[in-house]
Amino acid sequence: SAPSDVGLGAVLKGEARFADAVAASPVAGLSLLPAGPRIASPQELLSGDALPAVIEEAKAAYDHVIVATTAFGPVADGQLAWAATGAAIVVARRDHTRADEAEQLKTTLRRLDAEIIGSVITK
Repeated sequence: SAPSDVGLGAVLKGEARFADAVAASPVAGLSLLPAGPRIASPQELLSGDALPAVIEEAKAAYDHVIVATTAFGPVADGQLAWAATGAAIVVARRDHTRADEAEQLKTTLRRLDAEIIGSVITK
């Protein structure tokens, strides 16, 4: 299990190795790479070449890789992850997510060449 101060941010900055930052989870067969401590400029860190390299390392080490991102909106963090992964599972809240927001997200994902591989509606 990785220390709580080590996570994706440290890996992207080159301060930790991917394997050392991965943490065990209470679910059998599931490992987590936490974000780690808050970073002053996450977009700068996420927009470099390190994120695609970390995702490729995760794909080589695990059968399935899921990247949980910030919600779609004015912050580009999620967009950088979607571009690096090339795919997205869209999660929308029933009676909360507006149709125009979903359409904007679809347009953004297409612009990033990220395939929508599934969707989930939550309460």
